Amino acid sequence: MAGGLKNVGYKGIRYPLPGSMRKLPGVDSKAIGTVRSIAGLILIALFLECNAAGLPCPSADPSCDPVGAILAFQPRLTDRWIAVGAAGNFALSSDGQSQWSSFTLAGNNLRAITYGSVGFVAVGDAGRIVLSATGLSGEWFDQASGTAVNLTDITYGNGLYVAVGGVPAVSATILSSTDGIVWTDRSIPLSRQLTKVVFANNQFYTVGDAGVRAASADGITWTNETAGINPWTTVALGNGVFLFTDDANNMYSSATFAGLPATTGSYASAATILATLFLPVQGLFFLVGDGGQTFVTSNGQGGALLGDTVTGVAWAIASDGFTVTVASDLGSLAYSTDLSTFNPIMVGGSAWYGILHARVPVEMDP
Repeated sequence: MAGGLKNVGYKGIRYPLPGSMRKLPGVDSKAIGTVRSIAGLILIALFLECNAAGLPCPSADPSCDPVGAILAFQPRLTDRWIAVGAAGNFALSSDGQSQWSSFTLAGNNLRAITYGSVGFVAVGDAGRIVLSATGLSGEWFDQASGTAVNLTDITYGNGLYVAVGGVPAVSATILSSTDGIVWTDRSIPLSRQLTKVVFANNQFYTVGDAGVRAASADGITWTNETAGINPWTTVALGNGVFLFTDDANNMYSSATFAGLPATTGSYASAATILATLFLPVQGLFFLVGDGGQTFVTSNGQGGALLGDTVTGVAWAIASDGFTVTVASDLGSLAYSTDLSTFNPIMVGGSAWYGILHARVPVEMDP
């Protein structure tokens, strides 16, 4: 490659590295923490050896200040907001508010994104899966999913990435991977497309068209649960309840995922809810609809409170506990710090379908 770069393969991903000076992307952040812990133990040992021998400790020697040295070896984390959308577009921000940059990994639409042990994974149309250790421009690489069906959502939990999708009115698709590279089909015969998947209560849950639902303790073996009357549009867990929404303006809350939940609430609008996120700091479920409407509810009981409206169809939500950002059509990424007023930031002119906030180790950055 130009500029002295060479392609180095790591677990099937090809990364351009300038000689041997660049860190290997894809290294598990847990491994970094382990190395740092070992280094800290070594420093403590040096400190004890120094004291036992009665040797003077120069102030510049890190073994004389093991606590400070250990703290210096802790992983440094940074905030990273990433939105994905039409034609492989990405938007990147450090605060989820006004500071956004954009880039493209050309290809099919990307619909959802998650973050796990080996980095960021996004999924989309025609089975598209892309992986990045850092989430930064130039650090994303397409992977082979083994399917050509649309993938609609992805989550991560207990060391496993789980993606869902399928063909409307025909079949459901469930894929799992430990590394974001090798994907295994875990589908069961639901005969309907799956649209959302979450990891909560130490388990995986998915919902989809025609009211289909499924659950899994490990993301590998799935159980078909009682189907609902209408297509489910979202599912989330918070305040001790599962909150479901359907395409007929209904909310359903239940203490368990199993069994058919009862209708417990509604939202006073013609909107179809497309994303729901539980906000632990506020103790509220935050919902967005296809008309840009926003709603809040604490438990799905009664009517959800209608809030501000964002530009276009609101597809996805992310939060760091303080800022809440909504990804929607027409290039809009609207943020709020009070859930009342949303400030639209236009990033490109295409739809943003998925968005995520993560705290990532800066050591992984090039």
